[in-house]
Amino acid sequence: MAFSGALFSPWEQLPVDLVVEITTHLPFTPSTLLSLLLVNKRTHDIVTHYEHCLSKAIGATQFPTAALVFPPPTLLLPEPLSQPSFRWLSLLAHRTATISALIAKTTSLSQETTYPLPHQTAHWNAIQRGSLLLLYRLSDQPTQSQKVSFLLSLPLYALALLHLELYLAIKIAEEVGEGIINASFARNDTATRSDICLVFGELLLKYGPRFLNDVLGHKADAAQELHSEWMCLDSYQIDGAASSTTYITNNAPGTVTQATTNTEDDDNDDAAQGSTDPRKRTLTSYLREAFWRRDGCGVQQTSTKMWSLVQSPVLWNMDEAILRHLVLGIEADWKTGI
Repeated sequence: MAFSGALFSPWEQLPVDLVVEITTHLPFTPSTLLSLLLVNKRTHDIVTHYEHCLSKAIGATQFPTAALVFPPPTLLLPEPLSQPSFRWLSLLAHRTATISALIAKTTSLSQETTYPLPHQTAHWNAIQRGSLLLLYRLSDQPTQSQKVSFLLSLPLYALALLHLELYLAIKIAEEVGEGIINASFARNDTATRSDICLVFGELLLKYGPRFLNDVLGHKADAAQELHSEWMCLDSYQIDGAASSTTYITNNAPGTVTQATTNTEDDDNDDAAQGSTDPRKRTLTSYLREAFWRRDGCGVQQTSTKMWSLVQSPVLWNMDEAILRHLVLGIEADWKTGI
């Protein structure tokens, strides 16, 4: 049987502006984008032609906070982005999914665990979400000196969130992680456990939530990185030896381009920050310094003060507007109630 004309589906007959409008409301993931591009040539051409406006609209509606916190010009993927794109959206989607996965993992812990928040309320979920977004911002800083400058620039409540996440991440990793981070390893050796937790904390501050997610997911590369850094801890602290790592590559989802070894800029970090100690300072020590500088408390009081701030009205009743201010490092006249 011969057909006198081509058959078109209702989708193919939709006006271009309506196709664009419908596309902005489709839940975005890299896989759904690929499926959409493969529908037919017309759809492919429309979606690619309007990539910028589609990405901007989807970012604003589906990832509003992430889009504000991680604007394209601040990221290297691996080249700088000048405007919203599907690559940018993919990063937002990946980071949002990673944060949700980490919160779900902590929420699912049984009451018998030693993790301090086994049953999280919406309050704790919001606080952890803000903490993880801040970790992403820290990990996006390409050099050690830029990470230090970022830490020293944060307001007090943002620093409290980072302190909390560092504490909670170590606790949950000791609870459900494998290998040396698990609390069963060298259980009775306080010094060894302290060193392992120090290294874990440094890698968390360096690589961000993806490292924590990989440790909790029992990924071999994350476990190997932790073990390697722990094994060279003494020489690293004494000699300032460069750390050579292949844990994160430029193509890893949810990450931005970073140098994988210490650069000349990193070697001069301590000098730039006024340190005369020949040993390389840790990011954890800079985080503590930033905290007590902001608060005026003693170094030994940072943990107590952190818990006090976390349970203050500012964070206990944190809405999306406050969360965005804190993650963006914007100073505000907070009413602490303490």
